[in-house]
Amino acid sequence: MGDVAGSNQYYASPQSGDSSEESPGTKKMVLDEAQVSATIPMTALMQPLIFSRTLMQVGYEPLEPEYGVHLIWRKPGYYYPNIFKYANHIRKTEGSIFVLFTGMTPKILNTISATITDRSVDKFIREKLPYTGEDASVPMHRKNLGGTLYEMAVNCASKSAAVVVSHPFHVVMVRMICSVISKDQAYQGLFSTVKEIYKEEGLAGFYSGFTPRWLAEMLTVTLGGSIMYGIYRTMTLLDVEEESVRSSPNYNALVQFSLGSLVYKYQLTAAVTAATCSGLHIGLNQHKSWTGVFSDLKINKQLARGSAYFYRKAVL
Repeated sequence: MGDVAGSNQYYASPQSGDSSEESPGTKKMVLDEAQVSATIPMTALMQPLIFSRTLMQVGYEPLEPEYGVHLIWRKPGYYYPNIFKYANHIRKTEGSIFVLFTGMTPKILNTISATITDRSVDKFIREKLPYTGEDASVPMHRKNLGGTLYEMAVNCASKSAAVVVSHPFHVVMVRMICSVISKDQAYQGLFSTVKEIYKEEGLAGFYSGFTPRWLAEMLTVTLGGSIMYGIYRTMTLLDVEEESVRSSPNYNALVQFSLGSLVYKYQLTAAVTAATCSGLHIGLNQHKSWTGVFSDLKINKQLARGSAYFYRKAVL
């Protein structure tokens, strides 16, 4: 559930620095404006999957697992039905397809607020504290360690601010989605959910699960950035053709895949904490902090829960 804008871009692609007249921050702003414009239709399209995955993350499994063999790894075992069968079951049970769009409004607000904050803080830092190293105007794949650390520091600051601003909407979304199962009336509307959280938990309630979500973003930026820097340096030392290095944005997808399991466990903990600390009646063990949630998930071998859409392995 990487909700912070641009969280999949660990390290700016080489093209972002091709021109000394246009900084990485400028091009990022252009991309973010397009992202904001596309937020509403994309969120509406993806919300049934976000809804279903959130319920999977909190451990709600209304269908029994079936014995089968993994299509790719050929590993036999018990697997829960895929996310589409899962969503269809809830639609039939609740009697309306619109239930799958529960939490869409706070999800949109979460994405837009994260995108705008990320963009604004990034721009502010680059204007007030510009990087003045010798490699300031060179492409990203030619930057030295100082330039790379500057980019990572800016990204860490902007992503941190984005999480601070957007996390309350994330908590509201999780509570609203879980209320479909728990039938808690207090959480079945945007304003009633906000009112209930503030009434029962105060402002702190809007930041349930904040720390693991923030950790996921920081790991994404620092580890992803370090790996991409290592790739660029290695390619340079091996005298790889310039054009091949410049086409390396594809490596970002590889880095994303390699960090997926490490980052996901904290995203999962954030979602479960937001639900667990709420008093929602959804069968979760109650914990007062995210560390308790993380430990509980680890002990029960559930740190990958909800990460797969197909062949969702059951831990029996």
